[in-house]
Amino acid sequence: MLCVLLEAGCSVWGWTDTEEIAADLIDGFGAAIVEDNGLAAKYADLLRYEKLYRNPYGVDSPRLLKVGFEIDAAKMFQNMRRSLYIGAAKGSPCRIVIPLNTDARGATLGFSLAGLGVRNSRCDLSISVIRDGSRDEIFRIGGNGIPERSWKDCTVDLGGVSLADSSIEIRLSGAPGRIAHVFLANPRIYARKSTSSRPPNVVFISIDSLRADAVDAVVQRYGLTPSIDALARDGIAFSNHFVVSNWTRPSTICMLAGVQASRTGVNIFYPPVSDEEKEFFYRRSGTRPITSILKEHGFITRSIGNNAFIIDYTGIGVDLDFDELSEYQSTVEDTVDITDEAVAWIETNAKRRFFLFINYNAPHNAYIPPARYLAPLRARFPSLHPWFRAYLGEVAYTDEYLGKLTGALRRLGLYDNTIIVVTADHGEIFSPDKEMSPYTDVRALYSHGQTQFDEELRVPLVIKPQKRLAFRNMKVDAQVRSMDIAPTILDFMGVGTPPGFQGKTMWPILDGTERGERPVYSEGRMMYSVRAHGYKYAERFYGFGVRPFHWGGDVVKEYAELYDLKKDPNERKNIVNERPDDARRMRGVLAGERFRQPDSYISANGHASGGRLRVVDGFFYDLECVSPGSGRSTIRKIGRKEIAFTLAPGDMIRFQTIPAGAACALVAADAGALLAGRYLLPVFPRRGGSFRLDPSSGAAGGEPIPEMAALAGEALYYWHDSLERGLRGVSNEKYLSKDVNKLLERWGYIQGKEKRVE
Repeated sequence: MLCVLLEAGCSVWGWTDTEEIAADLIDGFGAAIVEDNGLAAKYADLLRYEKLYRNPYGVDSPRLLKVGFEIDAAKMFQNMRRSLYIGAAKGSPCRIVIPLNTDARGATLGFSLAGLGVRNSRCDLSISVIRDGSRDEIFRIGGNGIPERSWKDCTVDLGGVSLADSSIEIRLSGAPGRIAHVFLANPRIYARKSTSSRPPNVVFISIDSLRADAVDAVVQRYGLTPSIDALARDGIAFSNHFVVSNWTRPSTICMLAGVQASRTGVNIFYPPVSDEEKEFFYRRSGTRPITSILKEHGFITRSIGNNAFIIDYTGIGVDLDFDELSEYQSTVEDTVDITDEAVAWIETNAKRRFFLFINYNAPHNAYIPPARYLAPLRARFPSLHPWFRAYLGEVAYTDEYLGKLTGALRRLGLYDNTIIVVTADHGEIFSPDKEMSPYTDVRALYSHGQTQFDEELRVPLVIKPQKRLAFRNMKVDAQVRSMDIAPTILDFMGVGTPPGFQGKTMWPILDGTERGERPVYSEGRMMYSVRAHGYKYAERFYGFGVRPFHWGGDVVKEYAELYDLKKDPNERKNIVNERPDDARRMRGVLAGERFRQPDSYISANGHASGGRLRVVDGFFYDLECVSPGSGRSTIRKIGRKEIAFTLAPGDMIRFQTIPAGAACALVAADAGALLAGRYLLPVFPRRGGSFRLDPSSGAAGGEPIPEMAALAGEALYYWHDSLERGLRGVSNEKYLSKDVNKLLERWGYIQGKEKRVE
C-alpha cells in the first residue's frame, strides 16, 4: 500500500506553494480500457434517477456524467459534480484502466465519491496504480462507506512515487442483490509545485437584478455598497455597462461565453429548453464558456449560487462546464449559505488555480431582506416606495456578505492575485410609467425581462484586476457590453480570446487607444434594441421562440420605440412617430448590429423571371434584391411571409428566414427549370405549379460552381449558405414539472398572460 486515505476535513497538506493538475482522469478517459459485460442492464437501472445527464464537454461517453444530489431539503440545496460512472452487479464487475500522461512526483489523488444502491450492497471499490507490471492498491472502500445520494471528498497521498508510464485502475465488484452505482467526481492527480509566480485566480460574482444606480461606485446615491465600492477603488468601475439580454438564462450565458444570446441556439422566448436546442448549443453553436477555456490552462471551475438556469437536468437550463455546482433555492438564507460555502471552498482550494462563479439571488423579487437591513432605510429614505426600500435592503444585505468573501481572499493571501468581477444579469423596473410591457403585454413593474429600458439593461460592472496591472480607482464612462467581460478577463490573464467570441476585450478602452463607441445590441422575449449615438431604438420581434404562435400568420402587432437619451435619459417619451428620419437611421443601426441568419439565394440566369416566394412555416427576416446594374429587378413585399419579384437576367434575391432553413414555396410561371446547390441539380421538381424549397435536404447547400453554371443554361438557381448557425425551429417543446413551474412563477417568469408550460 502506497498510502492511507485522508478524508476531507482531516487532510493536512504540508506544503506552502501551489498544486498543479498533473492528470485529470476524466479528460484522459478517451484512452481508457474498460471491462464491463453488463453495462446495458446497469445503465437502464441508472437512468431511473433523474438528476444526471451525459457530460456535454470533452470525451463523449455514457460513463462521463454530471450527477446531482439534494444535500439539504430545507435549504433546497443541491450539488452537482462532473463524474466517472462505474456500476456493478453479481457476476458483472467493472474495471477501468486510465493511462497517466505525467511524470509527477509528490502527488496526491483527489476525488469525491457518491453512490446509488450501494447501502448494504456488499459492493467493493478499489483504486490502484499500475506500473512496470506491478499493481499497488492505494484505496479501498466497501459499499457502506460510500454515501448514498451524497458526496464524500477524499484525498490519497501517492507517496512521492514517479507516475511516468503508469496507469490508474478502478475496480468495482458487486454481490448478490441490487445493482450498485458509484460515481467518482473530478478525479485528478495534483502535483506540488514551487513557483515565484502563478496565473491569477478569478472570482466572478453576479448579483441578480442589481441596478446600476444601486451601487455607489457607479452612481453615487444611496451609500449601501461599501464592499463593492472598495473593489472599485482597487480596480475599475464602468458607469455605462449594459447587458445584452434582459433575463437570467440568456444573460448569464452571454456574460460567461462572450456571445449574443441568439448565437447559442437556446430560445430567448420562454424558460423550457428542448433537447434539440441543447444539442445545437453543445455541439454546433460554437459557444465556449470561459470555464472551458480556462480548464485547458489547468484551472478548476466551480459555481455556487442560486441560478437553476445553468443546470441541464432542470429542463430550463444548459450546462456551462463547471466541474462542480452548488445550487440554493431558499429566498433569504441563500445569501448566507452561498457565502459560507464559497469561503470554505476557497480555503480548501487556495493553492490551486480556480475560476469561481458566485450567483447571489438578492435583490431579486420578492424583496424581503432581514429586518436589520430594512429598518435604517425607513429612517434615511422615508419617501421611497416601500418595495424599492426593501430592494435596497437586499442590496445592502448582499454587499455585506460579498465583503465577507473578499475578506476571506485577503486573509488567505489571494486577494492581490485574484481578478474579481462584480456585475448583474439584469436590472429591475421600478418606474410607475413602465408598469406594463408594450412587447409581452404583461406586468413589467417590480420585475424584469419584459422591456428594453435602461432600468433593465444598465447594470453595474466592477473589475478588480490582479495587482500587477496598473488599473486602479478608474471610472470608465464608455459604453460597454456584458459580452465584453469574458474576453477582458482572458486578456488580463494573457490567455487571448479564442475564435467564437462576439464580445471584445475592454483593454483598448482602458489604455485610451479605442475612441469609438460600442453600440449595445440587446435581445429579449419578443423584442430587441440598439443603444447608440445618443438614442435607444427598440422593436417588437417575433423570432425568439420555439415555433411561437406568431410564425403562422401575416397579421401581427408591430411596435417600435425611439428615445433621445440626451434629452430624455429616463426614456419616458417615445418619439418614434415624431422623428421618422432618426427612427429610420436607428433602424439601420439595429439591422447592422442584430444577429444574422444563414442567407438563401434565388438567381435568374439566361432570361428574366418573375413570380412569388412564400415562407411556409416562418417569415422573412432579411431581404434584398442584388442587381449588378440592370436596374429592372424589383421585390414587392406582400406580407411578412410572402413577396412578389421580377428579376432581370443575372440578378438575384438574397433572403433570410426565421427559423433558419424554413421551407419556402416558389411560384415562377416562366421558369423552365429550378436547379439547386453547388452542382445545380433538379432536386425540387415542380408540383401543382410551384416548387417547394426544402433546405433541410442538404442538396441545395453552397453557391453554384462556375463550371456547372456554364453547362446548366437558362434556369432559376437556388442555393443557401451553411445552416449550422442561426435561430432554428424546434419540433418538440419541453414540458416542465409542477415544481419547476412554481419556481418560475416565484421568480416572475410565468405570469397570467404568458404561455404556461404545464
